[in-house]
Amino acid sequence: SSSSSPSLEQWEYPMVAHPKLDAKHNQLMTAGYMPSPLGGLIQYGVFTGDDSDAKKTPHKPFQFRMPGPLPPAIPFMHDMAITEHYTIFVDSSMEFAMPFGEGGTGPILKYNSARNFSFGVVPRFATSEKDIMWFHLDHPMVCNHIANAWEDPNDPDTIIFHAPVTYEAIDIFEHVGYWGKMTEFRLHLPTRT
Repeated sequence: SSSSSPSLEQWEYPMVAHPKLDAKHNQLMTAGYMPSPLGGLIQYGVFTGDDSDAKKTPHKPFQFRMPGPLPPAIPFMHDMAITEHYTIFVDSSMEFAMPFGEGGTGPILKYNSARNFSFGVVPRFATSEKDIMWFHLDHPMVCNHIANAWEDPNDPDTIIFHAPVTYEAIDIFEHVGYWGKMTEFRLHLPTRT
């Protein structure tokens, strides 16, 4: 039988630490990535419950790559955000160190000042990486979490979200609790600015 959402058998990658639940529509949006020496391939999908209106809309997970330098760099995507109609991905300047931790003796993550920051915005039920709208900044930045996101009620083509960011290398394991300065971002979808 066909299913409107991916099953565990269809989900191939480990999930990000913070998938997002839309309790109103009984939908769970998530992404996962499989780091490898060849670069990170990311999978996005929507899980729906039995009483969800989205059950009528088939959705299969799809894979994509972040726009940064790949391979060998593998982006560290720890969190994501949702609005009523969109999912937001974070392509931070933090990367997995390869090989992982240099055989267990080195850092797991590294800051790449040559990797400029990007946000990816995709309609909730996108079917291909061609549906992702990328917003590229002209500088590196670290953003591990997104506090909240919504569509501007005065302009539905604009997504607003708040996230703590820093513009410098920090060891997130030594500075637990410090994630940077809370910053507001406004993404205008038609112009990608």
